[in-house]
Amino acid sequence: MLKRYKMCSTQLVAFISDKEGCIVLKKISYLTLLIILLFSLAACNETRDTSYEDSQISTKESKEKASNSDSDIPANDLTEMRGSDLRVRRVNLDSLSLDGEHYEFPEEALEMLDSTHINISYPLVFDGYKVYNLEKEKLLFTVEDIISNLEKDWGETIAVNDVPSFGEKEFEPDFFQYIDNASLSPSSKKVAFSIHNYLAATYTSIIGIFNIENNEINFVEGPSKGQVNEISWSPDEKHFAYTISSIMEGDESDKINLYVINSKDFNKTASAKPLELFEEEIAKERAQEELYRRIKLSEWLDDRKVAVQLKYVDKNDNVKEKFIESIKY
Repeated sequence: MLKRYKMCSTQLVAFISDKEGCIVLKKISYLTLLIILLFSLAACNETRDTSYEDSQISTKESKEKASNSDSDIPANDLTEMRGSDLRVRRVNLDSLSLDGEHYEFPEEALEMLDSTHINISYPLVFDGYKVYNLEKEKLLFTVEDIISNLEKDWGETIAVNDVPSFGEKEFEPDFFQYIDNASLSPSSKKVAFSIHNYLAATYTSIIGIFNIENNEINFVEGPSKGQVNEISWSPDEKHFAYTISSIMEGDESDKINLYVINSKDFNKTASAKPLELFEEEIAKERAQEELYRRIKLSEWLDDRKVAVQLKYVDKNDNVKEKFIESIKY
């Protein structure tokens, strides 16, 4: 047995050829010998060719990158992102395309947008702090611009008494530090946006319009409790609609409201509880599978009619059922 072991490892033969080593070896137990054997075999394996393993690792890494990219960008073409909001990791921006060709994200935009994730509502991109127009390759406005204008309207359009306070701390304009929606109007002259504050597990939002031609910012009367989910312009640009919810996880539709805003005087023209539009569909018994309701603005059917979509999704967000109703005002 000892001879077979010596033949397996030339390194160990050199070691035990020493006189003292041979004497010790004869006295060691089978368990110790087995341990030495395992270490020796490991040493032999270190010298084998690792090119195949390296190639497998490389392939695995590339597959993981592709998988991550697909999960973040279900539709890579920017034209398909027009009017919709998609959150993308910065590292995946090189996988975007425009009109079927690779799209090179402007270096200037990358320098201006600081976050690890960027929202795309083509041609607008924003990271919560800055809104940039990809088509014009121009920074439109920042969260600081909004706060500066908010200070002028504080106590007027924005009713300070309606802004919640926590303890002795009252809300101030610079508490609203995050842009969560930005939607370009059909004429590309205005941007409807929302900005929010999150404090004590409560969202408070302010909605406004940025005029690209004169850099003016005007606000819708507020603030509003909850976080704005989406904003959509009417084709004639005279109105825009948005949905707002105080619950962002799980079955959120019970707490969602829809508002239509006049883009000239910034007043609310209409409001609705989308849940009430789908009473019959919601009352219908469904399979035992746990499903969640999702309500989303679908599209404007004409200048005064907006469609709302109700989806039933599973825990993986796979759509199981879908319904559409419209609101006319």
